[in-house]
Amino acid sequence: MGGHLTFDILPDEDGGYHARCREADIFTQGETLDEVRKNVLEAVQGHFFDQPDEYFVTFQMAEERVRVPA
Repeated sequence: MGGHLTFDILPDEDGGYHARCREADIFTQGETLDEVRKNVLEAVQGHFFDQPDEYFVTFQMAEERVRVPA
């Protein structure tokens, strides 16, 4: 299979960050950006452990936007 995976990295309300993949059901978290990126790579390897293909991962910093009525 192989291909490209994009992870949105968002600040967690309890501190640290969480990451979610747009193309597959992969979620992880970390206390720092470096840790969450490392955890993303481990999560991808775990999710596709039985598939020998290569995946390219893009990290996208995202901001949660909340609509507030005027």
